[in-house]
Amino acid sequence: MDLFLWREVFVWLGSGLTVVAGLDYLRSALKGEVKPNRITWFFWFVIPLIGALGQVKSGVGREVIFTLALAFPPALIFLTSFLSKKTYWGIGKFDLLMGAIAAIGVLLWQLTNNPIWAVVFSVLADASAGVPTLVKAYHHPETEKPIFFTLNTLGSFLVLTTVTTWRVENFLYPLYFGVLSLTGLVLIIFGSSKRGAKQ
Repeated sequence: MDLFLWREVFVWLGSGLTVVAGLDYLRSALKGEVKPNRITWFFWFVIPLIGALGQVKSGVGREVIFTLALAFPPALIFLTSFLSKKTYWGIGKFDLLMGAIAAIGVLLWQLTNNPIWAVVFSVLADASAGVPTLVKAYHHPETEKPIFFTLNTLGSFLVLTTVTTWRVENFLYPLYFGVLSLTGLVLIIFGSSKRGAKQ
């Protein structure tokens, strides 16, 4: 199998892992096993969707598949959070603050004509939206799923191996999302061990 075909396989495999992770999280949310933070999941749906449109416009290649794969499950998870009280996670002032920062990041992203700054602002917005879930993962690890973060870490880094043109707009998003997902997994592990030590 030649190198080009391997890259195609890895993009689809990495993107598939993120979709599987998201759909598994969705199933758990419907069963009340996890409690998605609405601010995180709203922006995790909107930001990749806008990002994918921007990637298409700027001529980014196969990496756009991964970005679209990131947008699909969060949209369903965000909507699911309104269907049952079992899936609702209360929003506090800190969540609203991170949401406001994410919104500012999206605004700055849309105002810039520089593709590099656009990607940077989109990543900052996405990261800000993810902070409430990362904090929750540490303090309330029982409300999150380690497998979700594990699959997203693997998927992100698989896609990263397919990058051939090392422009910021090509590699920053999968790199960022891989680091974010790995961070979430580590926080769940440490949060769980901390709770276990107290019992």
